[in-house]
Amino acid sequence: MTTTPSRMPLLFGDMLSSGVHVTAMGSDSPDKQELDRSVMSRADHMVVDTRTQSEHNGELKAWSGEPVPVEVTGLGVLLAEGAPGRRSDQAIADFALSWLT
Repeated sequence: MTTTPSRMPLLFGDMLSSGVHVTAMGSDSPDKQELDRSVMSRADHMVVDTRTQSEHNGELKAWSGEPVPVEVTGLGVLLAEGAPGRRSDQAIADFALSWLT
């Protein structure tokens, strides 16, 4: 879990083991970033507040108009419909910002 005011990535994909759950909450303005693109490149799914918000203030801004290499679901959609690959309505592990494969 990251909750920092960092303006540069703190986590990199090669630092994380397979199966790790990452929750990053500190990237809440256009000049902040906690996750390197390599973390999101390894993720198989990403849940964000809203895609638009994350593209401006969140971790998705690292892709700046480029295609994002991970499936992205808004938190509201996840709560209303469930996420692709979710194993059951009780699954908590899939309720993640990033789930690395």
